[in-house]
Amino acid sequence: MERARNISEFDTSQLWEEYSMIRLCVVHQGRALPLCWRVIKHRSSSVEMSSYQDMLKRASKLLPVNVKVVLLADRAFANPELVRYVWELKWQCRIRIKGNFWIYAPKHGWQTVKQLHLRLGEAKLIHNVKVHKTESKRLTDVHIAAAWESGSREYWYILSTEPTTLQTFWEYGLRFDIEENFLDDKSNGFDLESSRLRSAPAISRLCFVIALTTLFLTAQGLAVADSGYRRLVDPHWFRGLSYLKIGWNWIHTAITKNWAFLPFYSFTSYLDSHPAIASRRKHLQKLFRIEFYASTLDYAS
Repeated sequence: MERARNISEFDTSQLWEEYSMIRLCVVHQGRALPLCWRVIKHRSSSVEMSSYQDMLKRASKLLPVNVKVVLLADRAFANPELVRYVWELKWQCRIRIKGNFWIYAPKHGWQTVKQLHLRLGEAKLIHNVKVHKTESKRLTDVHIAAAWESGSREYWYILSTEPTTLQTFWEYGLRFDIEENFLDDKSNGFDLESSRLRSAPAISRLCFVIALTTLFLTAQGLAVADSGYRRLVDPHWFRGLSYLKIGWNWIHTAITKNWAFLPFYSFTSYLDSHPAIASRRKHLQKLFRIEFYASTLDYAS
């Protein structure tokens, strides 16, 4: 039986094109809960590993020791140093890579992943791959999931430290929860960018307040949904708002109408048994939109 799993997302967000906020979050039911972060004065979303290595080390001490940690990261973090450090922390990872990423094919030598010649709707699951032409950066025994998605016609290349399956694409898709978390920080919630703070330590302390508030509101939203009161603040037949927004609406209404705050809720799983649905039709379109015909290759054989 597989150990309990913790899906962690790693990304950066720019503030005023002057500061970069590096954040590690834990996936929880359609949103990302902030775990640790660092704010640096940096004009680019691409940051060196020295800027976040200590943060990952601290995070490893905050997470339970008896769970399997899977780190999700975008193309800006596709470097061998991060993969090696993930192994050192005894984590796993799923990292999106660019089309010009080099892999070694036994019959063809070095080639880029975009030279895999995918057909529309095809996925190739490649195991035990050697990557990086530069010997000092080279990694062995990693795995690739590559696909050309027929709906958006977008290419997807995922580097994994575990053998890939079609499930790998779904796991990587959870990374977009952190985009919603950044949106909650900004225009969809706390309006962080309206702050007049222009000091990395001060912004980091403000992010701490936002993180605590995110936890509090999300816990309230989960408690509201679990208690059967959701439609008092989210009138959709199915859940239409995030748990954070449900909690936000509940607290606002509780203050104006003298309702009680609900007991806190335990964060138990990254899986959401009641996902937010804008409409049944759109939900079914999304649910059955992506299909692949897959082939598996083992470059070690």
